[in-house]
Amino acid sequence: ENSMFTTSRLFLIPLTQEDVEDVFGLGRDEDVARYMRFEPLKDLEEAQKLVDSYTQGKNRGFAVRLRSDQSFLGVFALKEEQEPQKYSLSLFLKQESWGHGYAAELIGWAKHQGIQLIPGDTLTGYVVGENIPSQKALEKNGFRLKDTRTFDDLPQGLCIYEWKAPLKPSGVKVNYQRELDQLLLGLSKEGRIPTLFLHSCCAPCSSYVLEYLSNYFEITVFYYNPNIYPEEEYRTRVEEQRQFIQRLTPAHPVHLLEGEYDTDSFYEIAKGHEQEPEGGERCFACYRLRLEEAAKYAKEKGFDYFTTTLTISPYKNAQKLNEIGRELSAQYGVSYLYSDFKKKNGYRRSIELSEEYGLYRQDYCGCVYSKMERDRIRQEKE
Repeated sequence: ENSMFTTSRLFLIPLTQEDVEDVFGLGRDEDVARYMRFEPLKDLEEAQKLVDSYTQGKNRGFAVRLRSDQSFLGVFALKEEQEPQKYSLSLFLKQESWGHGYAAELIGWAKHQGIQLIPGDTLTGYVVGENIPSQKALEKNGFRLKDTRTFDDLPQGLCIYEWKAPLKPSGVKVNYQRELDQLLLGLSKEGRIPTLFLHSCCAPCSSYVLEYLSNYFEITVFYYNPNIYPEEEYRTRVEEQRQFIQRLTPAHPVHLLEGEYDTDSFYEIAKGHEQEPEGGERCFACYRLRLEEAAKYAKEKGFDYFTTTLTISPYKNAQKLNEIGRELSAQYGVSYLYSDFKKKNGYRRSIELSEEYGLYRQDYCGCVYSKMERDRIRQEKE
């Protein structure tokens, strides 16, 4: 409920009593009030009522601040409407922040992360007809003009835009590669290079992912894999990851952070699942263990996104990985980068790059249980 969220350039911090004075300073600006269709605020009491309206019930209201200096820019809210499953966007920013693309950035956050915070699937934007920049920001994010209503005080009308989250019925697979393509296209148009905290399971799996994503992000590779057994194997894999990154010539910087080799944490989540085959609940718990550590660190250090290389493997459940990523994104307040890196020949390219760089390619996933399964299969073939 009280999580702070981030975009590439902004903090979204839940509105509190401490923001009332900033909201008053913003809301008494006649031009800001005109676009928001309310009278300029006259005093702090009116500002308090406005803050209350954005935070009551199921509404989610945020103070928008710059990440660079934490200065107050404005207010962004998701407000429950009378129609079921519908929420409207309320966004008003200081005049000096207009024209910098912040509105499009915030609307994009609402689609990909804010929608996870509310019991709804439809976002509506109400824009006065003369406010062309806000209309373009909505259209850029896939909102469609649904209606235009006229009022005596709005000769150009009130434009009503709507975006509905794609239906994702149980059992129907989501094309996460398509979602990634759309996000990367948006980043290219904006000319921004966000930061990405990328959990990596091994150098070979990271090879294509780094080649691909370093065109769009400044990446920190997070090598956190306490599941790997034995320790000698762990040391071999982490050193291979380090050497590969040093040899890369990426479009944007790639860094490496090695996590703690805390094997006890893996054996704790594996309890009761020791006899399960690969790809079952033990693996799902292992996905969550590593992704949660990545989400925590990404939040703490202010990364724009976090994700994992694991979806490149045909032996890993990309749907489950993305579901876990979505849950952790909402829990920790940091955006998850959806992916299915095996698509677009990603897995094949990782094999080519492994051969090109002479990378060590292990023949079991990493944990003692996967090693035992590999040994059993070998014995059966002999």
